[in-house]
Amino acid sequence: MPNYSNNKLYIIKMKNQATGLNRFREYLTNSKNNANPPAYYNLTATTSTHDRDVFEEMDDDVHYRCALLDYQGDEISCIYWCICYKYVSEDIQSIHCKLKYKTKEESVIENFVYNLHLNLETDFPGDSYLNFEISEPLIEQMRKFETAPFVQEKVALAYQELEEENGLSPLAQKNQYCRRKYNLRSPQQRGEFQRDHDRIIYSKAFRRMVDKAQIFSSAKGDHYRTRMTHTLIVCQIAKSISHQLKLNSSLAEAIAIGHDIGHTPFGHQGERTLHAILTGKEGFEVNFLSLKSDDPIEDESVLFPYGGFKHNYQSVRVASCLESQYPEIDGLDLSEQTLNGMWMHTGKKAGLDIQDFSDGFLTEQGDVAFTLEGQVVAVADEIAQRSHDIDDAFASHLITPVELSQYLSLKKSNALKQEIDKLLEKIEDLDSKNRLFSDKSELIYSQISSIIVHHFIRDVCCATAERMKAYDVEQFNKNNHCIDQKLVWFSDLGADLCKYLENIISKKVINSHEVTMFDQNGSNIVLALFKAYYKNPMLLHKGTLQRIWNEYREQGFEVISFREGNPQLIKDEWNNITTANIPANEEQRTEEDKVLLKKRIILVRGICDFISGMTDSYAINEYRKIVP
Repeated sequence: MPNYSNNKLYIIKMKNQATGLNRFREYLTNSKNNANPPAYYNLTATTSTHDRDVFEEMDDDVHYRCALLDYQGDEISCIYWCICYKYVSEDIQSIHCKLKYKTKEESVIENFVYNLHLNLETDFPGDSYLNFEISEPLIEQMRKFETAPFVQEKVALAYQELEEENGLSPLAQKNQYCRRKYNLRSPQQRGEFQRDHDRIIYSKAFRRMVDKAQIFSSAKGDHYRTRMTHTLIVCQIAKSISHQLKLNSSLAEAIAIGHDIGHTPFGHQGERTLHAILTGKEGFEVNFLSLKSDDPIEDESVLFPYGGFKHNYQSVRVASCLESQYPEIDGLDLSEQTLNGMWMHTGKKAGLDIQDFSDGFLTEQGDVAFTLEGQVVAVADEIAQRSHDIDDAFASHLITPVELSQYLSLKKSNALKQEIDKLLEKIEDLDSKNRLFSDKSELIYSQISSIIVHHFIRDVCCATAERMKAYDVEQFNKNNHCIDQKLVWFSDLGADLCKYLENIISKKVINSHEVTMFDQNGSNIVLALFKAYYKNPMLLHKGTLQRIWNEYREQGFEVISFREGNPQLIKDEWNNITTANIPANEEQRTEEDKVLLKKRIILVRGICDFISGMTDSYAINEYRKIVP
């Protein structure tokens, strides 16, 4: 195995008009094929003393990077980037060159010259054509172009049956049904869905939920729900329902713990704002984001080819593309069952393709999760929101327990009203007996929240058990262990009551002055940040910039490094991507337009990744630093 120099770069000039080099160029180009021999750059009787001295300094057992430059005057028209080594025999002295990358891309050539501060006249004294430089940063930049980006091979694995799953429902998911894209790690003692759960809780996206609002800002107080506490409650409710229905609680927990990792800061308002920006809604315009059209447009979506934004799709993207825990891949390599449940915990969004968010792993199928465990999380999410949103409303004095009881006077909610009234009577009775409460109001709030949870769990389990009995198990087994209809849900009466509670919360809480102000401020911050990042992408975090660059390379684009490249070239590249007038009509687009559009879509999605991953506090701090 040869030794490689990481910092020494050899440079060979080749005049465009030197026709004697044409055969050498042909051999050089063909040498990229591993089956072909290297091209030989021979030293001859006319080789200058300077070039011979440079050649002599080359170590015999070291491979170097070498840039062969086609040039005319002081303009370089092409770079042949090679691996080279010294060859000496009795009558031959030559540099053997194996082509790795050839480019005529102007920005790459200009960046090469910039990084070396290269001058073709002064850096090659007299009649010399060979020289060397020491530049590890440039070698590292150019090395990225030598081969196509690494792609991990997919490995087929069969997962074992687990004895503890023998008592589960015939419609439950089992360990041996697990399907992953890569199967990076061999099976261990723990189940595969437990492994999914553990991968999620170790992720950065999971940790950030601690400072993402549910309805109220975390600045309001420590006892108000955040995205993290909501997730933990959903997880507990999902586990309770799964146990009662004899479903796979490990899978339900994995889905629940990951279902909101793609959520934005500032609750659903952050999500709505990003979607409004990407779809060009009035009041959310961003300069140059829209494509151009000289003709009237009936469907304005053609002007905004960015799809839109919804947090359940983003959760899948975070788990499949953005988190980085393994050397071989981006993403967590979660099971299809877990990813599908995370995606389908809420509704689909027109204009979004789940394949774009799952690295091509998930496909559009059905309108509900194909596992009952995924459906459990969807209903647990609804139950959790009804219960803790009421609790937070109590704590904010936007509604009182007595008012809630009055709202529940309708016949459809009478059973729940009776449970709450019974609690209130019990508390008053104990109070009359001199029960010393530390905080009677807090106790009432907590107990009402618990009553709501248990009321809906009972309703869901009873209604779902009947639907499961009627479902064809043989069809489930034939359909690759997939469910093709909604089985886990409320009864008709329970669904109606859930919707009614949601309406109460919307009227008393969501539409309140306090929440409206928080939502508006959050929306203003998200919009301002997006505008700033789109206007100057170099404001993005270095990790986000690197991910965008990686996606450009995966698409085959020749783009200079955003960290080490020429600042002016980088600025020009961004300006071209963000401000070019790209026709909305596909037939009118040039090849350059098509490339720029792909780059713009990747940039826009990268901005959304960065903003949606922020905590509330981080977003506010970024806003204060960036926006005057």
